[in-house]
Amino acid sequence: VTLTLGSAVTPGQVVTVAYTKSGTTGQNLASSGGAMLTQAALTATSTVALLMVSATVIDAAPTSFVVTMNGPIASGTATIGAFTVQVASSPVTPTAIASTSGQATNPGTVTFTLGGAVTAGQAVTVAYTKSGTTGQNLASAGGAMATQAAVTATSTVQLRMVSALVTAL
Repeated sequence: VTLTLGSAVTPGQVVTVAYTKSGTTGQNLASSGGAMLTQAALTATSTVALLMVSATVIDAAPTSFVVTMNGPIASGTATIGAFTVQVASSPVTPTAIASTSGQATNPGTVTFTLGGAVTAGQAVTVAYTKSGTTGQNLASAGGAMATQAAVTATSTVQLRMVSALVTAL
């Protein structure tokens, strides 16, 4: 039996399912051994590991790049060396990194500060490599994040006025 839930199960979340036998014989789950009896709750804890699911270049500050995870970051230290970042297919070393590790933020995020502004249309790609140092590995309640291939965002930074000058005629 496959159940489809109204929202995604996040790492570490507990899911409980119970079955109640129907009074209508044709509606009961059955096998060759007969109908399934009413069963008390079965509980499972999600072991979905932490994953990068999306990325965004911040329009107001095009030197900031935010990666959103599939759930909260329960532990670990985000380090620049654990991530590979490319802007327009060229390798870039971020100047700073911050994460919501250990905070009650769902979903968790990792924010990179880049040395230069990303321009409109440029693709920013980030990949994660799991560290050999356990305490540095970003993790959810479901376990440590595994090495993950790239997540890409294309900058939508828009042209905007940043100053004005009034001159006398």
